[in-house]
Amino acid sequence: MSGFKLFVLFMFMLGSAGVCATVLAQEDLSGSPPGLEYYSDYFSFAGRDEKGHVAFAIDNNRGRDGDEYQAEHFLVFHDELEGWRKLKGNGLYGNEAGILEGIPDSPHFRFSGTAAEGFTIHSETNGLKLITKAIGKRISRKGDEGVYVMGSDDAILELGNRTVKGRVIHEYLYRSGFNRLTRKSPTAFKDFHGIYLLVDGSGDLYFHHRKGTPTSISRNQDGFLFLDGANTVLPFEKVTPSGYRLGLGLYRWPTRWEGLVIIDGRPGTLSIRTSRSKRVKTWVIGGFVMSIVEGILKIDGKEYPLYGFAELII
Repeated sequence: MSGFKLFVLFMFMLGSAGVCATVLAQEDLSGSPPGLEYYSDYFSFAGRDEKGHVAFAIDNNRGRDGDEYQAEHFLVFHDELEGWRKLKGNGLYGNEAGILEGIPDSPHFRFSGTAAEGFTIHSETNGLKLITKAIGKRISRKGDEGVYVMGSDDAILELGNRTVKGRVIHEYLYRSGFNRLTRKSPTAFKDFHGIYLLVDGSGDLYFHHRKGTPTSISRNQDGFLFLDGANTVLPFEKVTPSGYRLGLGLYRWPTRWEGLVIIDGRPGTLSIRTSRSKRVKTWVIGGFVMSIVEGILKIDGKEYPLYGFAELII
């Protein structure tokens, strides 16, 4: 295939691909047209009961472009015993009421609460209900580009007769002068690795790596560790990919990350690997997958098991 045809195919696939809130937190606002707004609330849950681990993520995006309003769900669910489960409601849905600051209900999901009081996300269609406690803030930034807040806390996921106890990581983003639901941007695709982990059943670890230009609300390496009731904001600059596998194109997926973390002056080591993956999008020189990640965090001779999602956009 000629270079020109490859370029055209790449741009076509790029325009149809979904992108997470963290990636878009780092777009360039220069020259943005007026009348654009973008909001996102991303929830990543991981927990365990007597039947095994369960992981559930829902990204709730909404935007305004002039007089038009949009809303979208991105959904992924994994049961350790049964594998990946397809949920109803994935994709765009109507937002005729123009709800932006809150999360508009869809035909398949209803929302109540706030970060300050806790959220309830209920889907009768999919037979699940996520109930969180008040979300503790871990990272909070405000700048000319918008607002970026990471938080986490205890949560339960009700699945029929099952009640799975765990933790939820919540990622909130507001952007002015931008709306990825109506205006795609190829600069969003910059080797993004977003890792959302449950730590030993009672804490959380989040980090991301990406390429691009940092802004007042974003960092190329960023993250936090909430452990034993204490929060530490960490850059994770010394945690890097240590293993890869070939993708369905001219690219490779990271499969392992290893490195050093410094927590209140104490050195620790982090080692995680992907165990099961679900392809979301593929486009010649890149793609988008969600993977289950497992690993170990070692600090002061103690080992903390890790479990959760990796969101990979290459």
